[in-house]
Amino acid sequence: MKNNIIYLVFIFLLILIVYSLTTRLFEKTLFVSTNGSDNNSGTFGKPLRSIQYAVNIATAGTTIHILPGTYRESVTVSNSGTKDSPITLYVAPSDRGKVILEGSELSSQMIWHKCNTVNCKKIPVNSGHEVFFTHLDWNEIPYQIYENISGRDLYPLRLARTPNYNVTTDWKFHQNWWTSEDSSENNKVLSDHKLKNIGDINGATINLIDGGTRCGEFSYSRVIDNFNGQKGQIIFDQPVGFSIFGSQENGISQYTKYYVENKPQFLDEKGEWFYDKKSGILYIWPLEEKNPKNLDIEISKRSFGLNLSKASNFIVDGLTIKYINESDIFHNESSAAIIINPEENSQVKNIKLVNLDINHSSAGITISSPYNLSRVENISLTKSKIDYIDKNVFVAAASSQFPSNVSNITINDSDFGFSSFQNNDIGLSFVRVSNIKLVNNKIHDFANYPIVFTGFERNDGTVKNLVIENNFINNNCLNLSACSSIKIYGGKFLDTLIKNNIMENNKGWSYCQEAKYGQGYAHGIFISNASGITVQNNIILNMSDIGIEIYPRQIPTTNNYIINNLISRSSTGINLGNPKDAFDLNKLAHNTRHDGDIIKNNIFLNNNTAINIDPADSNSIAIDYSAYINNKNDMIFRNDPLISLNSIRNAFPKWDIHSIETNTQAFRNAKSGDFNLYYTSPLRGKGEPQSGNPWIQANLFLLGLANDIGPCKFSWVGNTCAVNGN
Repeated sequence: MKNNIIYLVFIFLLILIVYSLTTRLFEKTLFVSTNGSDNNSGTFGKPLRSIQYAVNIATAGTTIHILPGTYRESVTVSNSGTKDSPITLYVAPSDRGKVILEGSELSSQMIWHKCNTVNCKKIPVNSGHEVFFTHLDWNEIPYQIYENISGRDLYPLRLARTPNYNVTTDWKFHQNWWTSEDSSENNKVLSDHKLKNIGDINGATINLIDGGTRCGEFSYSRVIDNFNGQKGQIIFDQPVGFSIFGSQENGISQYTKYYVENKPQFLDEKGEWFYDKKSGILYIWPLEEKNPKNLDIEISKRSFGLNLSKASNFIVDGLTIKYINESDIFHNESSAAIIINPEENSQVKNIKLVNLDINHSSAGITISSPYNLSRVENISLTKSKIDYIDKNVFVAAASSQFPSNVSNITINDSDFGFSSFQNNDIGLSFVRVSNIKLVNNKIHDFANYPIVFTGFERNDGTVKNLVIENNFINNNCLNLSACSSIKIYGGKFLDTLIKNNIMENNKGWSYCQEAKYGQGYAHGIFISNASGITVQNNIILNMSDIGIEIYPRQIPTTNNYIINNLISRSSTGINLGNPKDAFDLNKLAHNTRHDGDIIKNNIFLNNNTAINIDPADSNSIAIDYSAYINNKNDMIFRNDPLISLNSIRNAFPKWDIHSIETNTQAFRNAKSGDFNLYYTSPLRGKGEPQSGNPWIQANLFLLGLANDIGPCKFSWVGNTCAVNGN
């Protein structure tokens, strides 16, 4: 018996040894270096040269260790790991920032010629002697060009345009564009006397921001194919203006801002360039006004960095990706630093992106699964930074089927910013995607919406399990109006939680808004045509318009819960809107607007109006346990200011029964952004009770455990919320 046990132990140990040795045979490390060769074995002493070759020969368990250097290639990954043995693209912590996957080519590697009146006939005479040209030996059209000044500062060069790029206030990006001052409100004809002296602009591109039905809310890009120079008019073959559910709005008026680009006659100042598609010739007037052969200019070429559309069980750790080109903007080709776009009947799963740095590119990360029978799941982005992006920094879009064929996306501990100015795209966009966690991120300095979740709109599908928590969202909506920190749009949502976020300083600036109304127009949270959202324990400060806006137009907005939030220094704290004058109003959405909405335990501090409310049925909503502090109006009901808490209670006996009016002494130090409560604060213990038993509730109060009003609670030691994003 004893010998049998020894024998069994021996066999078990032998199996373990064999398994370990077998596993090691399949788990190996390949090294890649700019000094290597793809004919090498891939060891540290004999590294490979290209990342592409390394991923081509990688198998489950392989780690591809990329050594410092600049890799000018696009990498398509076709091999996958397993769940227990993924393939890893790895950059050592000490090498991060030194391993760069670039989508560009250097001007110093090209042959340049100086312009003169003979070889640059279409370039303006007064600038021709400063312009250099080269023939690009590739088919891709460059859309991003950057110049490094003395190796220190990076500047984007601008596609030749009029009026010239001139931004005197960082967040007023379109301040100095031309104004279509001779236009009447319409959607087909832009009129401006300045266009009479512009020359032939057929084939050029016009970029404009609307000023008609919408006031500075959307941007448009059109190729000009019908121009009347004598009248100074551009006639569009497709309408300019927002269009949805059969309604067409007017985008053009005397408040429309625009510029025209991509013609050689506009190359009239340093820092501009023009590319002639027919000849393949690139013209540049460098900022340093030297031959580009002797300068550090990056000319974008490749439309993606990594394509993971055929990969699963794959990790990318520590890589920097930059200068990724844009595909032709008038076609539907994908372009991004990282692309996940599986073919029909295929899937991508278990992709981990960590410690990435993506910058100065057309787009950041694009996930698209338009085919009903394709699937993307379990994608995570962690401890990464994506900034200075022309379009979306992160987009995930599923097909129109339900349940969603894109799910389980986690984004955490990352930094996103300084993006979307060129195209006014959304920063982080999620379309019909379920099971999302957006947690512990810094999201800041976007021209447009930084975060948007879109549902199935009028279809029967429901977006489920969204968690947007502990994010610091600051200084956004810089170049468009009617914008917000977080937007939930279009349809039914379930188990969707917006919690413990800090939102500050949305500008909502546009020329049209400033000209018409003298101020910006931006919200903190915008629930538009959507139901089933819980907004809890958020701090919303300094919005140019509304802290939390809930607005039905084409789709109902019901059963939204607004609980334990602090809204301060905004024009309105919470607005339950009534779009009765909208010409595309849906009867169902209007007749059930705000049914089942709950507003409880919120603090309204120093707003012009605390609550502006117009529900279909005042008995279908609940408002209570609020704290009104130094607001000009506590409540406006259907355009009738009730102002005081007592008048609200008299008019609506079921509302605000337990709410209070107090002063800023409710907080430790509100002026410094410390909204935590001290022991004798009038807000302490005045939230909705946890227990119906008075004795239990009284003891909870004495112990400091009773519900307080607002997100920042009383604590015997320390603070309960960090207000300044620290």
